[in-house]
Amino acid sequence: MSYITLLMQGVSLEEDQGKHLASELEQVEFRGFSELRFIWSDPTNRQILGLQHLQYLKVDGCAKLKSIFSAVILRSLPELTSLVIQGCNELEEIVSENEELHHDLSNTKVVCFPKLRNLTVKNCNKLKSIFSVSVLGMPPQLSYLHISDAAELVQVFRNSSDKIVFPNLREMKLNKLPCLVDICIGFELLQPMKAVKIMVDQCPNFTSISEAT
Repeated sequence: MSYITLLMQGVSLEEDQGKHLASELEQVEFRGFSELRFIWSDPTNRQILGLQHLQYLKVDGCAKLKSIFSAVILRSLPELTSLVIQGCNELEEIVSENEELHHDLSNTKVVCFPKLRNLTVKNCNKLKSIFSVSVLGMPPQLSYLHISDAAELVQVFRNSSDKIVFPNLREMKLNKLPCLVDICIGFELLQPMKAVKIMVDQCPNFTSISEAT
């Protein structure tokens, strides 16, 4: 039985066993689960949902998946460095931004995705943005951002303020994003982008990079 099958069946395990299983996971791939709508959907089982050692997560070919992370699981990813999402055409949110998430983040000082360095999103045609940095904050270690083939993506990040910063960004690839108009609509870039390797292809409505560099 694969790690991913064990993780998905984790809610049926004994609590101590589930806790041990989840705490040891470092790499997880969900591939080809065509009927999967939610990955972690039990917000009460916090022991099993602990993924404190998870470093790499890939979600591939989960056609009906609506979101990746809930508020509960988001607090349990201190070591996640690489996130790859592709072939999830019904995906509407990477992070489910509901009232629970807003309440949790407003009452804690937890940094979301504190070690995330690599973020790749491909073939997710219902995503309109990656996530809201005004809610989650910008991942402080984000270095490589690759987004392609997302037909409805309008902006990379959402932000309710007028300023945004990429403290460690080194490379940004944007490809085949016909609706993309901006990195973050209405933002003010707080650092020059000249040190960032930027590749933009087949994004006919996108102009903000040239204006910001």
